[in-house]
Amino acid sequence: MNNRYLLMLVVLLLAALACSSPAGMLPTQTPYPTYTPYPTYTPLPSPTSTPAPEILMENDFSSEDCFNLNSDNDVKRFVESGSLNIDIIAPQMLGWVTCDAKEFTDFIMEVDATQVSGPVNNEYGIVFRYNNNTGEFYSFEISGDGYYIVRYNGETVERSILLSTWNELPAIKKGNATNRLKVIVIGTSIEAYVNDTLAYYTHNSILKAGRVGFVGGTFDEGKSHISFDNLKITKP
Repeated sequence: MNNRYLLMLVVLLLAALACSSPAGMLPTQTPYPTYTPYPTYTPLPSPTSTPAPEILMENDFSSEDCFNLNSDNDVKRFVESGSLNIDIIAPQMLGWVTCDAKEFTDFIMEVDATQVSGPVNNEYGIVFRYNNNTGEFYSFEISGDGYYIVRYNGETVERSILLSTWNELPAIKKGNATNRLKVIVIGTSIEAYVNDTLAYYTHNSILKAGRVGFVGGTFDEGKSHISFDNLKITKP
């Protein structure tokens, strides 16, 4: 065969092979990732504010204010250094003081009660729904040795009605210490707390409304000095 024709045949054969190369042999281009936008920021809803409870009475005892602080040889009642004090001198004695300014029906009453000195076998606490005509009242009291009681009492009551007996409560700070006392009184229900710990819950309908105040008492030993401060009464 003529060399010229042979050369042309080789060129044509190579061209045919190049044109018939499979597409799968060429590298596939990797596409760029699709852009994902950042999520739209949605602010958190503002918390609904709880309105402050309506204050019915507050007292830091910078003065005697509404409390009638009569004293005698057995019980001293006085305001001193920003606190209201009940100093029970005699043994086997119960002394109280009430605010004459207003009567309350449904309320939340809180106060800091401090045993300043004296025996731990004592009693002190809150007076509420005091009836000024009969001298009857409810009281929630604790003792310096860690017990509490809720009862119905008064000048015309021959014997106290115990809504609870004396019961021990670990939340009570013993001895010369300060305890935050609270009662929630709504209708016939009475809740009693010491340092935000529920001590007792009951229903009693003897007294519907009345004044508030404080009480202190002694048993076998006298000279129990109790002070009260930061009184706050609000609507329930």
